[in-house]
Amino acid sequence: WPSIIFRKYLAKKSKTFRFAFCSTASIVLISTLVLGLGLIHLLNKWIFLLVFYGSLLVSIFYNWKPNGKAESNIFRYFHGTYGSKLLILRGFKGIKNWLGTHFKSFFKYNKNHILEYMVLMVVTIFGVCYFSYAAFQNNCYGTSDMYVHHSWVYGLMEGKIFYAGVYPEAMHCVIYAMHEVSGVRAYSIMLFLGGINTAAFMIAIYCFLKEIFRWRFSAIFTLFGFLCVDVLSINAISSMSRLQWTLPQEFGFPAMFLCATYLLRFLYAKDPEIIGKKKILQYLKDENLFIFLLALATTIACHFYTTIMAFFICVPIALSLLTQVFRRKKLCGLIIASIAGVLLAVAPMGLALAEGIPFQGSIGWAMGVIQDSKEENEDTQLEDDSTQQDIQLETNTDEM
Repeated sequence: WPSIIFRKYLAKKSKTFRFAFCSTASIVLISTLVLGLGLIHLLNKWIFLLVFYGSLLVSIFYNWKPNGKAESNIFRYFHGTYGSKLLILRGFKGIKNWLGTHFKSFFKYNKNHILEYMVLMVVTIFGVCYFSYAAFQNNCYGTSDMYVHHSWVYGLMEGKIFYAGVYPEAMHCVIYAMHEVSGVRAYSIMLFLGGINTAAFMIAIYCFLKEIFRWRFSAIFTLFGFLCVDVLSINAISSMSRLQWTLPQEFGFPAMFLCATYLLRFLYAKDPEIIGKKKILQYLKDENLFIFLLALATTIACHFYTTIMAFFICVPIALSLLTQVFRRKKLCGLIIASIAGVLLAVAPMGLALAEGIPFQGSIGWAMGVIQDSKEENEDTQLEDDSTQQDIQLETNTDEM
């Protein structure tokens, strides 16, 4: 969807940029659209499809450059002066020429990376098969959390956002969009989306590791080692098994690594040129900073834990390039992008809270755990101080 709507913007961009843009912008745009319609109580199938397909058609016809020969043939066909067999033949010939031109162009500009891309494709397909295997063997949800998230998707189908309270709902919005656009049951989407999302997850890791390793095959061998590791710890087995389930935290994993990837790219790149008065908008014209913004917003929109993990990946990068971070133009750009990314993701949640929708129970539970931990630490500190005073008093008594 974004690759068609923004094809003019993406035309001269790198493959990594296009992947990063499409995998983050689609989530941000769809979740903002669904939640926005829900906030004004206009969320239903037909309005959503009107906006979705309407934007697609407007984009296609707005940038359409008519070919006089093709239009003439179609016009003649409808007037009965042009045979259907000849029209189909010419159509297939045009498609064949178009594919041939694009394949030649691809091989011309990527001839040094063909082997790398083939190996990456094999590893990615293996990962998708590996993490989808259980869904084919047992056609049921693998964890009780999936039933809860399914009910929230069903709430969106009824026009109710934040069905159980305010909670990051990007994954639920995307599943809702997939269901309405394709007609596939939400149950089937949730059953297999976890394994399919592994492809985006692995390619995002590949993009991140490609920025770190010098040898181009190191990133692929790392992915291969990840898929072949034999884990014995129950915690490691549990974390691996979660990748086959459709859960918000794992759904946001690709954006987590893209956030770190484009932070690295931004810090290594030259300082952005800032000219004129509209400095904020000019900072966001930097393509690396723009993807960092979208990836950050995606992690927040998917799950808060994903944002925390992205933070712990980005902090070592920032510390290792501290001199670059504190360059005036770099630091200002990072601050602006971070604030914009956070606002973009939390705005629908904030508006829902303003409408009177409470937080979902697990968020209250998390806040309670933090609060209880603080109280327990304070109680423990008081007990330790009291114990220390008792020991000191006993020692003094013994000495006397």
